[in-house]
Amino acid sequence: MATFSYRHLAPIYCFIGLYCLSLPSSWAQSVAAQTAKTQSNISFTVFAPDRLNGLYFLPKAGDKPRPLSFSSQSKSPVYTYTGSSELTFYNLVTPVGTSPKTSPSQAPIEPTLIPVARLVIPEGASRLLILFFPEKNQGGSGALSYRLFPINDSFSNLIAEHVVILNASGREYAAAISDQKVFLKAGLSGPYKVGQKAVLQFAAQLGERWVSAGVREFDLGENARSVVVLFPPTVSGSIAPNVRILTDAIPSPTSDKASPLKK
Repeated sequence: MATFSYRHLAPIYCFIGLYCLSLPSSWAQSVAAQTAKTQSNISFTVFAPDRLNGLYFLPKAGDKPRPLSFSSQSKSPVYTYTGSSELTFYNLVTPVGTSPKTSPSQAPIEPTLIPVARLVIPEGASRLLILFFPEKNQGGSGALSYRLFPINDSFSNLIAEHVVILNASGREYAAAISDQKVFLKAGLSGPYKVGQKAVLQFAAQLGERWVSAGVREFDLGENARSVVVLFPPTVSGSIAPNVRILTDAIPSPTSDKASPLKK
Protein backbone atom coordinates (compact mmCIF):
# COMPACT_ATOMS: atom_id res chain seq x y z
CA MET A 1 0.00 0.00 0.00
CA ALA A 2 1.34 3.44 -0.85
CA THR A 3 2.80 5.51 1.98
CA PHE A 4 1.96 8.91 0.51
CA SER A 5 -0.81 11.07 1.96
CA TYR A 6 -3.26 12.14 -0.76
CA ARG A 7 -5.54 14.46 1.17
CA HIS A 8 -4.01 17.44 -0.61
CA LEU A 9 -5.19 16.06 -3.97
CA ALA A 10 -8.83 17.09 -3.44
CA PRO A 11 -8.60 20.36 -5.45
CA ILE A 12 -7.38 18.61 -8.59
CA TYR A 13 -10.31 16.23 -8.89
CA CYS A 14 -12.26 19.03 -10.64
CA PHE A 15 -9.69 19.97 -13.28
CA ILE A 16 -10.15 20.31 -17.05
CA GLY A 17 -9.33 17.00 -18.77
CA LEU A 18 -10.07 14.91 -15.66
CA TYR A 19 -13.42 13.59 -14.55
CA CYS A 20 -14.59 15.28 -11.36
CA LEU A 21 -14.70 12.94 -8.37
CA SER A 22 -15.17 15.48 -5.60
CA LEU A 23 -18.62 16.87 -6.44
CA PRO A 24 -21.49 16.47 -3.97
CA SER A 25 -22.62 12.87 -3.64
CA SER A 26 -26.18 13.69 -4.78
CA TRP A 27 -24.84 15.07 -8.06
CA ALA A 28 -22.50 12.12 -8.55
CA GLN A 29 -25.32 9.66 -7.87
CA SER A 30 -27.51 11.46 -10.39
CA VAL A 31 -24.79 11.27 -13.05
CA ALA A 32 -24.20 7.60 -12.29
CA ALA A 33 -27.93 6.86 -12.60
CA GLN A 34 -28.15 8.65 -15.95
CA THR A 35 -25.04 7.01 -17.42
CA ALA A 36 -25.46 3.49 -16.01
CA LYS A 37 -27.74 2.61 -18.93
CA THR A 38 -25.16 3.75 -21.48
CA GLN A 39 -22.85 1.12 -22.90
CA SER A 40 -19.15 1.93 -23.00
CA ASN A 41 -16.40 0.32 -25.03
CA ILE A 42 -12.97 1.56 -23.98
CA SER A 43 -9.35 0.56 -23.69
CA PHE A 44 -7.35 1.64 -20.67
CA THR A 45 -4.08 1.37 -18.80
CA VAL A 46 -3.52 1.76 -15.07
CA PHE A 47 -0.80 3.24 -12.89
CA ALA A 48 -0.05 3.76 -9.20
CA PRO A 49 3.06 5.25 -7.55
CA ASP A 50 3.58 1.97 -5.67
CA ARG A 51 2.93 -1.41 -7.25
CA LEU A 52 -0.54 -2.71 -6.32
CA ASN A 53 -1.62 -6.34 -6.16
CA GLY A 54 -4.92 -8.18 -5.97
CA LEU A 55 -7.06 -5.83 -8.07
CA TYR A 56 -9.49 -7.14 -10.69
CA PHE A 57 -12.14 -5.96 -13.15
CA LEU A 58 -14.77 -7.63 -15.32
CA PRO A 59 -13.95 -7.04 -19.03
CA LYS A 60 -17.62 -7.60 -19.90
CA ALA A 61 -20.73 -9.14 -18.41
CA GLY A 62 -20.31 -12.86 -17.79
CA ASP A 63 -16.50 -12.80 -17.99
CA LYS A 64 -14.27 -14.08 -15.24
CA PRO A 65 -12.49 -11.39 -13.18
CA ARG A 66 -9.26 -10.30 -14.84
CA PRO A 67 -6.32 -9.22 -12.69
CA LEU A 68 -4.65 -5.83 -13.19
CA SER A 69 -0.87 -5.68 -13.49
CA PHE A 70 0.77 -2.55 -12.06
CA SER A 71 4.26 -1.19 -12.55
CA SER A 72 5.61 1.66 -10.44
CA GLN A 73 7.55 3.08 -13.39
CA SER A 74 5.37 2.61 -16.48
CA LYS A 75 1.84 2.20 -17.73
CA SER A 76 0.26 -1.22 -17.43
CA PRO A 77 -0.61 -3.42 -20.38
CA VAL A 78 -3.68 -2.27 -22.28
CA TYR A 79 -7.04 -3.63 -21.07
CA THR A 80 -10.43 -3.48 -22.76
CA TYR A 81 -13.82 -3.04 -21.15
CA THR A 82 -17.34 -3.28 -22.55
CA GLY A 83 -20.28 -2.57 -20.29
CA SER A 84 -22.11 0.16 -18.43
CA SER A 85 -20.58 3.59 -17.96
CA GLU A 86 -19.60 2.68 -14.41
CA LEU A 87 -16.35 0.70 -14.36
CA THR A 88 -15.78 -1.09 -11.04
CA PHE A 89 -12.56 -2.56 -9.68
CA TYR A 90 -12.51 -5.32 -7.09
CA ASN A 91 -10.57 -7.32 -4.56
CA LEU A 92 -11.15 -11.06 -4.83
CA VAL A 93 -11.79 -12.50 -1.36
CA THR A 94 -12.39 -16.11 -0.31
CA PRO A 95 -15.08 -16.29 2.39
CA VAL A 96 -13.70 -16.65 5.90
CA GLY A 97 -14.04 -20.11 7.43
CA THR A 98 -14.18 -21.98 4.13
CA SER A 99 -11.87 -24.82 3.18
CA PRO A 100 -10.55 -25.89 -0.23
CA LYS A 101 -12.46 -28.41 -2.33
CA THR A 102 -11.65 -31.91 -1.04
CA SER A 103 -13.67 -34.19 -3.35
CA PRO A 104 -14.91 -34.18 -6.96
CA SER A 105 -18.52 -33.97 -5.81
CA GLN A 106 -17.93 -30.95 -3.58
CA ALA A 107 -19.04 -27.65 -5.11
CA PRO A 108 -16.13 -25.28 -5.75
CA ILE A 109 -15.81 -22.36 -3.40
CA GLU A 110 -16.53 -19.15 -5.23
CA PRO A 111 -14.51 -16.14 -4.07
CA THR A 112 -16.38 -12.90 -3.41
CA LEU A 113 -15.85 -9.75 -5.46
CA ILE A 114 -15.46 -6.77 -3.12
CA PRO A 115 -15.72 -3.35 -4.85
CA VAL A 116 -12.78 -1.11 -3.95
CA ALA A 117 -12.99 1.61 -6.64
CA ARG A 118 -15.54 2.90 -9.15
CA LEU A 119 -15.22 5.18 -12.13
CA VAL A 120 -18.00 6.81 -14.13
CA ILE A 121 -16.43 6.77 -17.59
CA PRO A 122 -16.26 10.25 -19.13
CA GLU A 123 -18.64 10.68 -22.04
CA GLY A 124 -16.97 10.01 -25.38
CA ALA A 125 -13.88 8.39 -23.84
CA SER A 126 -12.18 5.71 -25.95
CA ARG A 127 -8.82 5.30 -24.21
CA LEU A 128 -7.95 6.25 -20.63
CA LEU A 129 -4.96 6.21 -18.32
CA ILE A 130 -6.41 5.54 -14.86
CA LEU A 131 -4.32 6.53 -11.86
CA PHE A 132 -5.02 4.79 -8.56
CA PHE A 133 -4.57 6.82 -5.38
CA PRO A 134 -4.90 4.65 -2.25
CA GLU A 135 -6.81 6.27 0.57
CA LYS A 136 -7.63 5.18 4.08
CA ASN A 137 -10.74 3.04 4.10
CA GLN A 138 -13.15 4.53 6.60
CA GLY A 139 -15.01 1.24 6.94
CA GLY A 140 -18.71 0.62 6.69
CA SER A 141 -20.84 -0.55 3.81
CA GLY A 142 -19.74 0.66 0.40
CA ALA A 143 -16.44 2.12 1.60
CA LEU A 144 -13.90 2.27 -1.21
CA SER A 145 -10.13 1.97 -0.97
CA TYR A 146 -8.97 4.06 -3.96
CA ARG A 147 -9.68 7.30 -5.72
CA LEU A 148 -9.42 7.02 -9.48
CA PHE A 149 -7.99 9.75 -11.64
CA PRO A 150 -8.70 9.21 -15.36
CA ILE A 151 -6.77 11.03 -18.08
CA ASN A 152 -7.79 11.14 -21.73
CA ASP A 153 -4.99 9.04 -23.21
CA SER A 154 -6.27 8.75 -26.77
CA PHE A 155 -3.68 9.03 -29.52
CA SER A 156 -5.50 12.04 -30.94
CA ASN A 157 -5.49 13.86 -27.59
CA LEU A 158 -1.83 13.23 -26.71
CA ILE A 159 0.17 12.99 -29.90
CA ALA A 160 3.75 11.98 -30.61
CA GLU A 161 6.63 14.13 -29.27
CA HIS A 162 4.34 15.81 -26.72
CA VAL A 163 4.02 15.54 -22.94
CA VAL A 164 1.35 16.42 -20.40
CA ILE A 165 2.12 16.92 -16.71
CA LEU A 166 -0.12 15.96 -13.82
CA ASN A 167 0.90 17.82 -10.68
CA ALA A 168 -0.25 15.70 -7.73
CA SER A 169 2.62 16.77 -5.48
CA GLY A 170 0.77 19.19 -3.19
CA ARG A 171 3.13 22.03 -4.23
CA GLU A 172 3.14 24.47 -7.14
CA TYR A 173 6.20 24.65 -9.36
CA ALA A 174 7.67 26.94 -11.95
CA ALA A 175 9.07 24.77 -14.71
CA ALA A 176 11.00 24.91 -17.94
CA ILE A 177 9.95 22.22 -20.39
CA SER A 178 12.67 22.17 -23.01
CA ASP A 179 12.46 25.85 -24.09
CA GLN A 180 8.96 26.54 -22.69
CA LYS A 181 8.43 28.25 -19.32
CA VAL A 182 5.26 27.23 -17.48
CA PHE A 183 3.69 27.35 -14.02
CA LEU A 184 2.40 24.04 -12.74
CA LYS A 185 -0.56 24.31 -10.41
CA ALA A 186 -2.40 21.27 -9.05
CA GLY A 187 -3.98 19.29 -11.87
CA LEU A 188 -3.29 18.41 -15.46
CA SER A 189 -1.40 20.64 -17.85
CA GLY A 190 -2.03 21.08 -21.53
CA PRO A 191 0.21 19.22 -23.98
CA TYR A 192 3.70 20.58 -24.62
CA LYS A 193 5.74 19.77 -27.71
CA VAL A 194 9.21 18.53 -26.73
CA GLY A 195 10.42 16.51 -29.72
CA GLN A 196 12.20 13.21 -29.12
CA LYS A 197 14.19 14.44 -26.11
CA ALA A 198 12.81 16.38 -23.14
CA VAL A 199 14.42 18.37 -20.34
CA LEU A 200 12.27 19.29 -17.33
CA GLN A 201 13.57 21.82 -14.80
CA PHE A 202 11.62 22.58 -11.64
CA ALA A 203 11.77 25.49 -9.19
CA ALA A 204 9.78 25.90 -5.97
CA GLN A 205 9.13 28.96 -3.85
CA LEU A 206 10.65 29.10 -0.37
CA GLY A 207 9.62 32.32 1.33
CA GLU A 208 10.38 35.07 -1.15
CA ARG A 209 12.93 33.02 -3.08
CA TRP A 210 12.60 30.52 -5.90
CA VAL A 211 15.06 27.65 -5.65
CA SER A 212 15.88 24.73 -7.89
CA ALA A 213 13.76 21.64 -7.26
CA GLY A 214 15.42 19.22 -9.64
CA VAL A 215 16.03 18.42 -13.30
CA ARG A 216 14.85 15.41 -15.31
CA GLU A 217 15.99 14.50 -18.80
CA PHE A 218 14.51 11.68 -20.85
CA ASP A 219 14.26 10.41 -24.39
CA LEU A 220 10.85 9.81 -25.88
CA GLY A 221 12.20 8.17 -28.98
CA GLU A 222 10.53 8.16 -32.36
CA ASN A 223 6.75 8.50 -32.50
CA ALA A 224 6.26 8.42 -28.70
CA ARG A 225 4.55 10.58 -26.09
CA SER A 226 4.68 10.87 -22.27
CA VAL A 227 2.50 11.54 -19.27
CA VAL A 228 4.63 13.02 -16.47
CA VAL A 229 3.24 12.69 -12.95
CA LEU A 230 4.58 14.71 -10.01
CA PHE A 231 4.07 13.03 -6.64
CA PRO A 232 5.04 14.36 -3.19
CA PRO A 233 8.77 14.31 -2.38
CA THR A 234 10.04 10.98 -1.07
CA VAL A 235 12.48 12.62 1.36
CA SER A 236 11.09 14.55 4.32
CA GLY A 237 11.83 18.26 3.99
CA SER A 238 12.67 18.03 0.29
CA ILE A 239 11.04 20.32 -2.27
CA ALA A 240 11.88 18.13 -5.28
CA PRO A 241 8.83 16.24 -6.61
CA ASN A 242 8.87 12.49 -7.04
CA VAL A 243 8.67 12.31 -10.84
CA ARG A 244 7.29 9.37 -12.81
CA ILE A 245 7.53 9.44 -16.60
CA LEU A 246 5.03 7.22 -18.40
CA THR A 247 6.03 6.88 -22.04
CA ASP A 248 4.51 4.83 -24.82
CA ALA A 249 4.81 4.75 -28.59
CA ILE A 250 2.02 5.62 -30.98
CA PRO A 251 1.14 2.40 -32.85
CA SER A 252 2.00 2.20 -36.51
CA PRO A 253 -0.82 1.88 -39.06
CA THR A 254 -0.26 -1.90 -39.11
CA SER A 255 -0.46 -2.25 -35.32
CA ASP A 256 -3.29 -1.48 -32.87
CA LYS A 257 -1.24 -1.64 -29.69
CA ALA A 258 0.92 1.00 -28.05
CA SER A 259 4.32 -0.08 -26.82
CA PRO A 260 5.05 1.00 -23.21
CA LEU A 261 8.54 2.31 -22.64
CA LYS A 262 10.09 2.46 -19.20
CA LYS A 263 11.90 5.71 -18.36
